[in-house]
Amino acid sequence: MKKSFLLAGALSAALASYSAVGAAPVTAPAAPAATAATAAPPAPATPPQSEFIDAMTAAGMELQAEFGADDDMAKAAERYRRFEFTPATKKKLLAVFGSEHPFELSNTPLPKGGDRTVMTLPAHTYQSPGGSNVEWSTLNISAVRDKGDKKRSVAGEWSSLIAVGQELTVTVRDMSYAGTLTRGPGDLWYGKQHGRVGGVMFDSMAGAGGANVGPFWMRGIDFDFDMVQRGKVSNMAYRFGIESLSVAEQQIDRINMATRVLNMNTASLAEFNRELKELNKRKLPATEKQLAMLEVMKRFGKTLIKQGATLEIDDLSAGYKGNKFALKGSFTFKQVVDADFDAPIRLLKKLVARAEVRLPLALLNDVSAQLARKQLATRSAEPSFEAEVSDAAKNIANVVIGKLVGEGYARIEKGELRSVVVFKDGKLVVNGKPITLPLLDALMDGPITPASELPGKCHWPEFPAEAAAKNLTLQYDIGADGRAGKIVVVQGSGVADFDAAAIAGVKACQWTPANKAGKAIGSPMTHNFRRSYPALPPGVSVERAQ
Repeated sequence: MKKSFLLAGALSAALASYSAVGAAPVTAPAAPAATAATAAPPAPATPPQSEFIDAMTAAGMELQAEFGADDDMAKAAERYRRFEFTPATKKKLLAVFGSEHPFELSNTPLPKGGDRTVMTLPAHTYQSPGGSNVEWSTLNISAVRDKGDKKRSVAGEWSSLIAVGQELTVTVRDMSYAGTLTRGPGDLWYGKQHGRVGGVMFDSMAGAGGANVGPFWMRGIDFDFDMVQRGKVSNMAYRFGIESLSVAEQQIDRINMATRVLNMNTASLAEFNRELKELNKRKLPATEKQLAMLEVMKRFGKTLIKQGATLEIDDLSAGYKGNKFALKGSFTFKQVVDADFDAPIRLLKKLVARAEVRLPLALLNDVSAQLARKQLATRSAEPSFEAEVSDAAKNIANVVIGKLVGEGYARIEKGELRSVVVFKDGKLVVNGKPITLPLLDALMDGPITPASELPGKCHWPEFPAEAAAKNLTLQYDIGADGRAGKIVVVQGSGVADFDAAAIAGVKACQWTPANKAGKAIGSPMTHNFRRSYPALPPGVSVERAQ
């Protein structure tokens, strides 16, 4: 996999990732991409194209293509000093950065061996012809490696990035990254990496009449990666957290996602790493390279599943007004073979999943109150508004609690709704209660041949012109005898005679019943009546349905 963090990682990420309005917010500066597990999280979605974005994207792609497979930082730094962008990209960089070569790169030998590589993007302000303004502070990234390049220490910081457009302002503050990595078997990199963004703010003027619908704030964003080798297996831990997220008058506190991928075969990881490095060396068109990488990742994913890798969700939670919703669980597959990937139902049957869910009643009450307030907003000026909101909120909460507890899907314990969800051997159990999933259960038991109309035995009424605005939808069961029963009108056509004639047609129809393992079985059916059906045959009339 790519390990020239400085150029293929940090440079191209800094160019291609922090695009905004101009400019979507950037995460922490990129780190060595030693494995799929250590790759930095994806950058936020980019807004519509601009001259600023176009320049950074073009430069990032050229740097990625030139340095993506280079693993020697000293040589990469020397090559970068001689590197020339294409004339078209130079023109774009000059217009935006005021320089055809905006990044400053240096490499210095250390007294005890090894070297230090430093990359700097000087502070700059750019104003586009369309009036958007993008301003950033100096970006610094430094990497130190030992004499044998067995260890690398990386650090980076970027104080601010501000993009001001006609309809959107984006501010990103106090970005930093630090990582200490050790080279392992198969050129895999292990160690800890931490990134932080102090704050990200979006302030939009896109509301009706130019009204401000923001700001939207995210404060204290943290990313942590930890790769550890344990003999023949490697484990990866990832954590993402936001101290607070607020918009208008609402705030969500301490959003957390902490996961681990365990029991990844180290030899398989090394082979995956080797394949990606080989792909990076090949001069392929971008689209072709992406497709090839996806194929390698797909193959690696299948290998992990077959080898029994486990996904552990240690913490998936969010707080609101001092109360926290939380989920934790684990997911793995047991005894998977290659043939299972050709039959998704067989593969699903080998999934073993368990999740514990906790929802404080106080949090449910708060959310219910917000829903009630929104539903009754048109009556906010009335003296009884707050009392009505309180009553409506209680009703909403009681319905939810009554449904979940009353039907056995959850229990109340220590002021929380709690439930344990287990999926194993194709069976779902919620709070100790088996849940019937007829279609899934039928598929798990084996393939089913669906019911089909017997030729010449089913005749449907002509759809009336006066019912043009509505379709008629019927649901019914086709029994093992090939006849319909339990006919229900899901949506009427608006023409009573046509509805009755359609029901008569269903009753008169004959089917070859559904079949499983050579045995006729009952099956549900949904029938949508639309235009262009033939007229009812003799003997089938409206009166028969009555």
